[in-house]
Amino acid sequence: MPYLWQKNGVDGIYSDDPRTNKDAIMYKEIKCSDIIAQGLKVMDLTAVEMLKNQDIDVRVFNMSKSENFRKVASGEDVGTTIMKG
Repeated sequence: MPYLWQKNGVDGIYSDDPRTNKDAIMYKEIKCSDIIAQGLKVMDLTAVEMLKNQDIDVRVFNMSKSENFRKVASGEDVGTTIMKG
């Protein structure tokens, strides 16, 4: 099971802030190196660097929607998965 991370009430990781840019695209999966290269403000960059070479997936999803916990726990594809690399 992946680690869980809430991102400011949005549904996952986007190419830009979806609250201010209606054209922002949500990623279903993204590598740590892509987060760094694109300068995405997902979490502290030191944390992203540390995850880059680990076999740990981190799931970013909207924790304000209580049904998302059940969905993630049952393996449904909710939010964005941050993968090593």
